Amino acid sequence: MSVADRNFALELDEEYEIPEEWNRRPAPGSPNNPVEVSVVIQFKHWTVDKQGGKEILNWSGQLEFYWHDPRLNGYVIADGLPENIWRPKPVGSKGFNLGPAESLKKPAVFAGNYKRESDGATVSNGNLKLIADFCLGDGGVNLSDHLTRFQSFPFDSTRVDALVQFSNDADPVEGGTGKKEGMRYMQPKFNRPNLKSRIASGGEYQHIDWLATRHSDDYALVSFGYAVGSNFQAVFGMPTDARPCIILSLQIARTPNFYVQKGILPLYAVALFGYMTYLSLEPSDLSSRVSALCAMFLTVFAIQWISIERLPRLPFSTILDAVAQAVITSLLFLLVGGCVSYRVGRPSSGCIGGCTTEEFSLETAETVDLVVAISAGTFLLFYSFCYQLLYRRHKVNKAVGWSRPWIQGKSLGAQNFAALEAWRLYTTEAWFEKHESKYMGEGTKYFDTTLLGTPKSTKLEGGTHVMQQGKWCSSW
Repeated sequence: MSVADRNFALELDEEYEIPEEWNRRPAPGSPNNPVEVSVVIQFKHWTVDKQGGKEILNWSGQLEFYWHDPRLNGYVIADGLPENIWRPKPVGSKGFNLGPAESLKKPAVFAGNYKRESDGATVSNGNLKLIADFCLGDGGVNLSDHLTRFQSFPFDSTRVDALVQFSNDADPVEGGTGKKEGMRYMQPKFNRPNLKSRIASGGEYQHIDWLATRHSDDYALVSFGYAVGSNFQAVFGMPTDARPCIILSLQIARTPNFYVQKGILPLYAVALFGYMTYLSLEPSDLSSRVSALCAMFLTVFAIQWISIERLPRLPFSTILDAVAQAVITSLLFLLVGGCVSYRVGRPSSGCIGGCTTEEFSLETAETVDLVVAISAGTFLLFYSFCYQLLYRRHKVNKAVGWSRPWIQGKSLGAQNFAALEAWRLYTTEAWFEKHESKYMGEGTKYFDTTLLGTPKSTKLEGGTHVMQQGKWCSSW
């Protein structure tokens, strides 16, 4: 019996025959008519815990899937859902655990009902829901394994991505091979209408149900990215754009305030104090210059000691190390410059018994001081501040930080799948003060303009993948 005939029979309150193959997807077997599944992300909890010198990220929540099965329109709810009713079969990427939902052991539930006028029975309106609990498996993700990002410490950030594919079999195709024929059998979408009471604050659609906090230990969640995507090249025997998926991305950054206030600013203050002391003392007063610069030199190590217990043990220098090294170098440069200015300014006979003002060549010594001061100041400004603190920080974070594009990741998912439609929920301090853990709504739509004009070729390890012009978000 067709769906139309069955619905007509229901209106007449006639008996109808339950379809035999409940496991078949509730939509015609056509690539142009997939089952539309609305997705809602319930963001519950995330933490970064320090365990044995490592930073471990844990994240948990739920994925809610909503769809309509017209075969169940008018189905008596008291009879219970057929055990083998069609439902999405999500499969998480490595380390992203979806529990029983991955093996179809998590049952779907009714998501809407009404009273039948003829007999008052509670019947389904055909809407169903599947809830998949997710977490980062194997004890979480060890952020300390992301070594390269630590080069920009304490301004480092990272992006932890997860991919959820849908592995439901496609409908049998007459004359087919019995395998999946590449048909888009379902289409996940972020289009569930928001609650009326939340539209003003969250937007028209219910993409995210936020129940979490923004900060955890040293880290803050900069934004949460999510997208609907598919494979941009043939995968699992299926052609391009035939394997739907959703992509989730935690984009977190270290909050550097402690290290800036206790490390970087005091270090630059020491350099400034040493610089001013050097210029304020006469070139002939070498002993006072040496004493002051030695005190500044030792202060650098004392400042580093304050934060040393919170620093990761790394095989390379970080930005914080670079600042300390630059300050030490500038102080040594001032010390050497002070000695040189004293040597060129004193008389050739020496100053064993002390030199008078007339004997000491103050003009020559001050010329040396000026050259040394300009050189030390230029080194601190351009190399330490502009190059190390600003440029290096930007370069490292762009390559491996939270703003790194999805397709530049090293996972198999990033090598084969890309976003078709993407959003980011920017969890700023102002946003969190306004909503805290009571937000339900949508993020900011991400508009990718990198593919406009000419087709985009994205170079990845293992080859160059050419993406269709204007199709995939290559920079999300």
